[in-house]
Amino acid sequence: MSNKHKVKKLHKSARKTASKGIECDSKDWWLAAIGVLGCLLSLGLLWSNLWQESLPYCSGNSGCDLVQSSKWSHFLGIPLTLFGAMLYLGIIFASLGLVDRKRKMHLATILSTIGFLVSVYLMLVAHYIVGAFCFYCFISFLLVTIAFLKASFFSARERQHQAHLVGVTFALLVVFVMHVANSSDTAFSSEESLKLKAVAEHLSARGFKFYGASWCAACQEQKSLFGGAAASLPYVECSKYGPNGPRTTECELMKIQNYPTWIIDSRRIERIITVERLTHLSGFSEEKDEFKDQE
Repeated sequence: MSNKHKVKKLHKSARKTASKGIECDSKDWWLAAIGVLGCLLSLGLLWSNLWQESLPYCSGNSGCDLVQSSKWSHFLGIPLTLFGAMLYLGIIFASLGLVDRKRKMHLATILSTIGFLVSVYLMLVAHYIVGAFCFYCFISFLLVTIAFLKASFFSARERQHQAHLVGVTFALLVVFVMHVANSSDTAFSSEESLKLKAVAEHLSARGFKFYGASWCAACQEQKSLFGGAAASLPYVECSKYGPNGPRTTECELMKIQNYPTWIIDSRRIERIITVERLTHLSGFSEEKDEFKDQE
């Protein structure tokens, strides 16, 4: 009897060891697939933003273009799409990592909670402040919501509420910093205005042209990126009498079809361009003494 009892114990311990090994090696392929899709989407938007190329349903003057070119598309001077790609990469690592399942899902819960809450905030900003709908942003919101629900279900089952607390705390901090930076005047606003004015004047000196219309929402968004320095932009009004009114001769000769349209050397870009991209295209960063002269 004692030998049989020992054999049973050995079988039980072997089954426990095997189940632990399976738990350690198990990979959440559904969560990984969400991470891959989200990462590809974020990288595509990042590529579009950096190289000023249009994606399907995100052409110039579209809701997607308005959102992606607004000041809310950056955090600490870095495109939000880069942060999004990093977050999805973290979810991929959490779902396919070499640590045990509980730790993987703990990390996935933190990341998906941050992504979900920040995405909710940005969707509200796009609707109520920017006044536009971004198709790709909505797809990313759906993906991170699915990841959040899946990770939350596991955390609730395992009673791991600390992960949610960490994620909520970090997300609220990000939202607070983002909101203050984008919607309030700070002590740095005067210095920033001087820089924006210097960039705008540099664009004019380089011969850049910004064609738009007074009734064009995208054109107003483009101007808002420069704040009070928008008056120094090389702006050309094409249709001040409304969409059905006559257009100016210059715009007709230049065959301007969409607003805004930038003419940069021999290149034509029919969309909003961020200040950072205009700075790069004009070579302003290399003009070291230009900003100093205005201080």
